Amino acid sequence: DQMVVKKVYLGMVLLFENKKEIIPLIQSTAGLEYMISTKIKSLINLNKKTIGLMHLASDDKPKTENIQTQLNQHYNFRSVDSKNSIPNNLDVLLVSGAVDTLDTLIISNLRSFLNSGKNIFFTQSGVSADIQTQQANPIESNVFDFLKEYDLDVQKNLVLDAKCGNVQVQQSVGLFRMNRAVQYPFFPIIDSFNTTDSISKIMVNNLEQVLPLFPSEIKIDSIKSEKIARVTTLFSSSNNSGIMESNFMLSPDPQQNPFIKVFGQKSKTLAATSKLTKGGELMLVSDSRFLSDEGGMSIPDNIVFLMNAVDYLAGDQDL
Repeated sequence: DQMVVKKVYLGMVLLFENKKEIIPLIQSTAGLEYMISTKIKSLINLNKKTIGLMHLASDDKPKTENIQTQLNQHYNFRSVDSKNSIPNNLDVLLVSGAVDTLDTLIISNLRSFLNSGKNIFFTQSGVSADIQTQQANPIESNVFDFLKEYDLDVQKNLVLDAKCGNVQVQQSVGLFRMNRAVQYPFFPIIDSFNTTDSISKIMVNNLEQVLPLFPSEIKIDSIKSEKIARVTTLFSSSNNSGIMESNFMLSPDPQQNPFIKVFGQKSKTLAATSKLTKGGELMLVSDSRFLSDEGGMSIPDNIVFLMNAVDYLAGDQDL
C-alpha cells in the first residue's frame, strides 16, 4: 500500500583468516576485476614490495595522497628525499619532474638505481604551464640530458589534440557571468594505445583512456646506444594533433587564442619506456604533474594506468 524510493549503494567486503579488505562503493564494472584482484592479493600477500616516491621540484612538492592511498593497498610505500641516496630496498621509484637544474648527485643516484636493475616511473614535461595564470615557460634543466641517455628526448613544446577534455570558462550573458564548458586541446584524451608490443599490451590492454595535462612530445632516437635493449611507445596523441612552442598562449577561448585550433599533424608520442640491457627500465610520461592530486591523479583513468605501470615494473604482471 505504499511506494518507497531508496538510493542503494553497492559495496563489497573480502574476508581471509583474520584480515579484511573493503571496496566501499562500486559505481561501475569498469576496473572491478582488477580492484577485486588487488584486494585479494593484499589479503594473502606476505612479502610486499616497496615503492618509493621522489619529488625533484623540492620547493613545490605536489600533493600525492591519492596515489599513496592506492599504493598502500598492496605495496609498502615510502617517500624518498632527492638529496639523499636511494634506499636499496626499493623495487620501483616514482619520480615527479624537475623544474630547474638538478644536483649532479641526484642524476648519479638515478643512473645507479637503473644500472642496478631497478625500475623508474618518471614524469617530466618540457614546459612548465599554469592554466590559472595562463602562462607557460620552457624548463631549463639537466634532467633532459639524463633522459636522452635512455633514448627519450623530451621536447620543449606542448602537444595539442583535437580529441581533448573540457575546461570551464566564464561568459557574459547580459548582466550575468556564466560558466560554460569548452574543449581544451592542451588536455588530450588518449583512447588508442600501442597494443602491438607485448610490454605495452600488459599495461594498456582494455584501458579506456588516459588524460595527460599539458604534455610535451617525446622523440625516440632511431639509433639506440648499446646500453638500451629496446624503447617502446606506450601511447600517443591522435592523428589530428598540433604543436605549440616558443610563443605559448594558454587561453581556452578560441576567439582570443586562434592557435588552439591548429591541428592536422600526425600523432605525437606522450609516453614511452626504455628497457636497459642490464635489466633496469625507465618509463616516462611527459606530464610533470601526472602524480599530483591536483593534476593527473585527480582523474580515475590515470590512476588505473599508473597502477598498471607500477604492477608491471614491480613484477606483478598477474595483476
